[in-house]
This record gives sequence, structure tokens and C-alpha cells, in this order.
Amino acid sequence: MGVGGLSDAGGVAARLGFKYQDHVAAMFVLEMIDDRRIMQVECETSDDITLLHRRGAETFPEYVQVKSTDRDSKWTFKEITDRDSASKARPTSLAEKSLLTDKAGGNARFRIVARRSVNATAAALLEPMDRRNPAGAIDALASKVLAKHRTTRSDMGNDLGYWTRNAYWHVLPGVDHVELKNLQAISTMAEAAGANPTNSHVKAIYRDLLTIVDAAAVATRKQPELKIITRTVAVAWWEEHLSETNAAQTKTSKPYRTKGDRFFAEIHRVDEDFRRSSSGYDARYERKVWRSKQLARHLADWVPELTLKASELVEITPLNMRAKFEAGLKVVKAERALDVGNLLAETLLHAVLRHWFGSEPVPCKLFHRSTHGDKVTKNAHLVHGENGDELWIGRTHLFEDQDPAPLFAHISAELSDALDTELLVEERDIILQLREAFMATSDEDDVFPHREVTTITFHDGLKAGQKPLTQYERETGTFRIDYPSEIEFGSGKEMTRHIHWLRDTMGTLAAGAFVIRDVEAWMTRLGADENAFGRSVALGDMLTLSRNVFGYDPSFSLAAWSAPDDQTYPPERTTPWRVKERAPEPSAEKVMKFAEGVSPEDMFDKTTLRHDQRGVLSPIETPLWDAAKWRGTMFGQYPDMPPILALGYTNPQYGEQIFDGWKARWGEVDKNDDLRVAIITGLCRRNPSHYSIIIGPNPLRQTNGRKLVTMLSRHQRMEPASLDNLNGFLERYYAYNAYFLTTAHMSANPDFDPKLFIQKSNLVVRPAWQIGPNDPDISVLRDGDDPIIPPDVADPPIRRAMAWDRELKSKRPRR
Repeated sequence: MGVGGLSDAGGVAARLGFKYQDHVAAMFVLEMIDDRRIMQVECETSDDITLLHRRGAETFPEYVQVKSTDRDSKWTFKEITDRDSASKARPTSLAEKSLLTDKAGGNARFRIVARRSVNATAAALLEPMDRRNPAGAIDALASKVLAKHRTTRSDMGNDLGYWTRNAYWHVLPGVDHVELKNLQAISTMAEAAGANPTNSHVKAIYRDLLTIVDAAAVATRKQPELKIITRTVAVAWWEEHLSETNAAQTKTSKPYRTKGDRFFAEIHRVDEDFRRSSSGYDARYERKVWRSKQLARHLADWVPELTLKASELVEITPLNMRAKFEAGLKVVKAERALDVGNLLAETLLHAVLRHWFGSEPVPCKLFHRSTHGDKVTKNAHLVHGENGDELWIGRTHLFEDQDPAPLFAHISAELSDALDTELLVEERDIILQLREAFMATSDEDDVFPHREVTTITFHDGLKAGQKPLTQYERETGTFRIDYPSEIEFGSGKEMTRHIHWLRDTMGTLAAGAFVIRDVEAWMTRLGADENAFGRSVALGDMLTLSRNVFGYDPSFSLAAWSAPDDQTYPPERTTPWRVKERAPEPSAEKVMKFAEGVSPEDMFDKTTLRHDQRGVLSPIETPLWDAAKWRGTMFGQYPDMPPILALGYTNPQYGEQIFDGWKARWGEVDKNDDLRVAIITGLCRRNPSHYSIIIGPNPLRQTNGRKLVTMLSRHQRMEPASLDNLNGFLERYYAYNAYFLTTAHMSANPDFDPKLFIQKSNLVVRPAWQIGPNDPDISVLRDGDDPIIPPDVADPPIRRAMAWDRELKSKRPRR
């Protein structure tokens, strides 16, 4: 269908508020994905929406007009056929406007999508075309409509009688109705394809579809290809989201949800008040023969869960089950310190805990090596009890004698060793390392940290019994928590109320420290699906944990352990002991090199990274910069001084806060070059004077040995008519080998406050053609840029970088 040569007048210019139409267009795109007879959906071309159908070898258009007006009464024959009172001679009635969209293609059809139905005078339009009697009510209505305006004809020669016989009045009561219909369609279509997206993921898919539809609607008609959504494109988009759904299902699957059938029988249980109990289990007999072979097979079934990480367990399918089992056996064989007896005992304990207590194991603790050797336990499980989650750490012994006394003596001695503080600290660190990596994998692609430091101040000032208060200052990222000096709970309700406050506070902290792709989906998954808040509260309840280990009256201070007759040892040192000064950080005077191509998938195994092995490099306080609104860059100079590079902000008060924070962090001189300032020139041959300025971290100075670092920068494209001002600044910078960075108000007469100056010596100035793959500076380029490349450069890195960037963007999920 041809949509070229049309102006942007009418619907394209009046898109504001047409959300109802977007939802209707999204409905047709979903129908097209599910119905191969629909070839494409056009937005704001010949009509509000245009569909191209195919029946065998024949194709025909369907012109859809969307009417979002809402009244108490139904549409009447008069409203549909009457012309505007100010232009009676022109074809301005609803029916005529719809007919006149028929400008290309034969056998056109028409549809009116409206929030209101029609009354009895036009009720024949409500019946779908394939169910109508051509000689019935629709024929009578066609004659009546034609009689109103006999001379009106479309470019294809069709009159209003043709329009009536080929028009359908489709009632969709409102935005909420269409949205719900589309969400249900996405769920049904996904289920039919073997995927089961969560409710939040369905909504995310739908939001992405609305973005695509809106982009097509607002695109200029001078580029018709941007206004057409073909079935090929729509199906590819749908399959991409199905893949994401399957990946999300694997990522958020609960590998320890299935407990299997109970193989063991409980043969005794003794419970005592002080968290002490005893229970015994037996593999039982079958036809008077003890089930040794069945036990062996049963324990072998637990090998994958004992040996593989949680992220590997959820990947098990019928096709790779044998490979996963063999991988688990390799892990067992590689652990030379683990003999058959130990493996048998640990597997028995693991199976009993999983079946009888519904536990959730700490992955792979069986193979974690420690300097404490066998003193560190090999089994650790979270048991979900009536009073909350409990952490059980266990030891195993193979016992063959009939007299249990030696076994109990050995267990008692081991328990004394196990309560050693140093060993308990080691146990805690091991469990947190293994458990934290498992719990942190679910939000990798949905949560983006943007602060290097989140400041939380605690103020002891409330009265006993008052609920703690949390205050958050968004621009600075500072949290203040006021709490009573004594926190005691007189009832379970009071403790529950406190836990709810902790949950809400953790949500506020997360929202302040991270950019969350889909807040609703993230909160649903962590809060409901993964019980993250409940686990955080349980693991952070130090009062209960310390009482469980040390009792209700622990001796924490040295004075509590001293006795009057203890011997005193006076200090022998005569001079104060001082800590050696920190060694200076290595110099950053080296060139950063970026690798070619995409990083290997196993380069950063996120499932094994602790939080202290990750970091954020960001001199950019995102909320503060959003409020300041950086809109330009200025140059200035004073006699006998280095030049001035000023960042121009629309809201200077926030700009001053940015520089106050930098000065507090680095002082008046950025001696270590922690703040990276870069100027990228030669961005586009069409505009040779345009350049970009980047403000960000210097990764060579601040990684601190972290394995995975997130860097945040801001860049601003400058579009001057010439490079005279930039060249003047650079000439003076090279003369002084220094410059002052400062802030300024984006106004006609900006001024510079010397109190906010930060002196810098390093300034990166580079042409765009030198940017290679994996170089963060690629972010300054826009779609359509054609960087300036010197004639003598045969293979500029920027070409590979732009190809690499396009490939990454094509794989990036749209939201």
C-alpha cells in the first residue's frame, strides 16, 4: 500500500492523548501475530489504523477509524451520516470520511472502533461481515445511507452503499477494557507457545508493544516504512519476548521447591523446650528385606542437588539430564578429601532434611574448603518454621557400634569446638558467600546501581515504643533513620509492625540506590515470589540469632569476663603505636585498552560473585543531575590563569550541590585524576563542528580490585557553528597544562564562582574515529552519525565499534 507523498497534518500532529487508539492498534498487532492472514498494521497513514489482509492470492485493505468520544447515548444514524453544519457542501460526515480513505487496493473494508455502540437505526453495522445476510438488514441500511449523499465516491469509485455493506462497527468500551483484553491475549498466546510469563512480565511485554505502536503513529508520513508494522517484524518481536519469558522462568525457578516422595520413615521423635530435639529415620523393609538397593538409587537421585549450583539445577531438562548427572559425579570424584563414607552420611542427612523439614539447602557447601578443615560443617539448610526461617548447620557420623555412649561423647566434644567464635565467623562467611551469590542472581538484568555510596545516618532520639522514621533526600541520596534507644516488643503484633517497617525501609533504600527497570515486576518477584524481604529480616535478626547461640544474658564486654583476682599486665610500650601510612595508589599514567568482540559468557560468573566483588564508579548522582538539567558547556578565561570549562545547568542551585560534593570528595585540585573529562570531536561529517563532552569516572584509578564494575557517565553534545571557542580553550589549556572545571547558570550572562573551581590537569581530547569496540565513549554517537575519518586511515576502529554497538542494541530487550 502506498503512503508516500502525504503531509504530517491531521492525526500525526494531534497524537497527544490518543492512548485509546494506541491500545486498539496494539490489539490489531496481537491479532496479526496470531493470524497469518493479516499482513501488516499501519498507524496514522490512510486512516487512524489500516490493516492489510490476505485471503488466498487476494489482498485487501481495511480502514479503521477510532472514535474515543464518550457520551451516555448511543450513536445514531443521524450522527453517522450528517455533515458538519459549517460545511454542508463538503463530505464531512463520519461515513463519508471513512469511505474517502479508500484510495488504493480493491475490495476495501471499513471499521469504526468506538467506545459507544449504535442504536437501532444503524444496528446492522454491529454484525460481523462474515455472519451477515447480504439481502437482510444491512441491504436496507445501505440504501438508506446512500440516499443521504449519492454523489460521494472514493478514489476507487465506491459509494456509501458499498461502504455500508463493507463496514463493521466494533464496540470497545474504553482504555481499561482494551488493555485487559490485550493482556489476556498475551497470556493466552504465550501459554499456547509453551511459555508462562508472570503477570508483571505480561504487563512489561504489553508496555513494549505500546511503545512500538506509539513510535509508528508519531513517525513522519514522509518515511512510510516507519509507520508500518509488518507481520514478520511483529512475529520476531513476539518470539524475542517468548525467549525472554523462558529465560526469566529459568532464572527465577525455585530449584529446591520439589521435595520428592518421602523415602525414609520416622521411627522416633523427642522434643525438649530449649531448642533441642532428637529424631530417627529408617529406610524400612520390603518383604522382610531391608531396602539397601532402593536406598542406593534414592541417594543417587540427590547427586545433582548436592553438587551443582542452583543456577545449574534450573537448567536441567530431559535432554541434558544425563549430562548434568555426570557433571555432578565429576565434582564428587574431584573432591579427594571426601571419602565414600562421608559422602553417604552427608547425602543421608541432606535427603532427610529436604523431605521431612522442607528445607532449602545452601548450595555446594559440601565441597567448600576451609583452613579449619573438617571442623567446618558440610551441610547447611534454611528451615522454614512457624516462627520464621531458621538456619540449621549439621554434622554427620557413621556409627556401627551398639553402645552409643562413645558417639555422644564425640558429638559433645565436637559441639564445643563448633561454638568457637573464630569457627562460627568462618561458618557465617562461607554460608553468606554461597547463599548471597544464589540470592543475588534474580535481579541481575532488572536492577541497575547508580550510586557509589549510599549514606544512611541513624539518630537515637525517639521515645520507647515509637515507630522508627525513615526520611530520604532524593537529590543527595541520603537516608536518615530516627529510632528509639530501646526497642522492645510487648507482643507479636508489635514485632510484626516493626518487621513491616523494616520491609518498607528496605524498599525505600533499594529505590534510592538503584534504577529499577520495572518496579512492579521487581517488587513482585523479590517480595512475593522469592520472599527476599522475609529472608533479609530473618538473616538480619541478630538479637534472636545471638540469643540462640549465646543465651539470654551474654557476656560481651571484657569487664564481664574479668574477676577481682585476675593478674594485671601493665603495658611495656613507651611510645604510641601508629598504623603505617597507606601505600600510594599506582599511577594512572597508562593507556586503557579495550578488547575486541563480545566478552566470553563465563568471564563474569555472576552466580559466584559476592557483593564486595562488585562496585559502582560514579561521580554522577543521577537524581541530582536530573534536577540540575545539564544543557550546555561554556569556556572562560581570566588573565594569567588556566582556562575555565564550565558545565551549564538550567537549575544552578543543584549544579552548585554537584560541585560542592566533588570538592568535598577530591578537594580544590583533582590530583589523582579521579574525575574523567573527555572531549570527542569529529562526530559527523555533515556537522564537522559538533563535539561531545563526557563527565564520568576514571576506571584506572578506582576499581580497587573489584571483578565487576558499573560505570556511570553523562555526556552533552555541543552544536556550535564553528570550533573557534573550543580551539581557543584547548590552545590555552595546552599552554598551562591545566584548566578549571566549574558550574554556571545556563543564561545569557553566566558568571563563574571561584569558590566552586576544581583544578584539573588531565583532559582527554580524541576524535571519534579512534573509538573502538567495548569503549564506553561510543555512547556519544547517535543513530545516523557518520564520523569524520582521515583519508590515510584504512581501518578505523570506529567502524568495528559501531557494528558492535548495533549488534548489542539488536539483542537488547525493549521495555
